[in-house]
Amino acid sequence: MNRFIIIVLVLVVFGCAKTKNEEQPIASEATGEGVVQNLVEKSYHTVDSTQTIIQDTLFSESSFRVVISNVPSDTYVTQTYSDDQKTKTDYYQDIDKQVAVFQNDVQLVDTIFSKSGFDTHVDKEFILNSIFKNYWIDSYNSEKNEIKFFGTLTKPETDWTFAFYHVFSIAENKFTVEPYIEERI
Repeated sequence: MNRFIIIVLVLVVFGCAKTKNEEQPIASEATGEGVVQNLVEKSYHTVDSTQTIIQDTLFSESSFRVVISNVPSDTYVTQTYSDDQKTKTDYYQDIDKQVAVFQNDVQLVDTIFSKSGFDTHVDKEFILNSIFKNYWIDSYNSEKNEIKFFGTLTKPETDWTFAFYHVFSIAENKFTVEPYIEERI
């Protein structure tokens, strides 16, 4: 008899534990009816502010030094996705890029580029929904006396990207933008 009671109690405990894990509709306070609540999940994608320098390059033949740094912004680009049961919102931190160029330890330029500075090359809606994802040195041309950078503005979680070359003319102390066009054969 005692064994029978123990077996029944074990089955009751396991049976109750199973029903506790099942999803139950949440009662609406206004109507008292059972409704399924839309879950909201938020994710923040921020930049590590302790690692701001992303590239520090020395061109020894010309004694140029280029330092590229991330400058985190206080603003975020928001991407929201939803399905039947859940809404997910991702917040991607805006980042500006700081570029400093030195020759023989003399600073030639120190400037900060933000994605809004490229609004003459892409539409404003893309600027609002994109982040300044990448920026690095592409090449140095000693004959033209210019440094070519490569950068991308990207809409997070998509393949929508504006890729560009950013050319710094040392003689003119000026940057110009050249859109990157991928040539496929």
